[in-house]
Amino acid sequence: MEILKPGKTPLERQTQAKCFACKCQFRFKKKEGKEHLDQRERNFVSVDCPYCGETINVSCEKFF
Repeated sequence: MEILKPGKTPLERQTQAKCFACKCQFRFKKKEGKEHLDQRERNFVSVDCPYCGETINVSCEKFF
């Protein structure tokens, strides 16, 4: 089998975030955070800010 054009798996999707505490802007992959499933609200991923360590929650819908 030969791959003509590699695709993206859902775990490789990225998004951008901004820390509310220190205003650091960064990009991360979905697999770098912890995914939380919420039946009442929307599913989200939490990740720690690489600069100050504050926890940031991002909706799963924002990954592209």
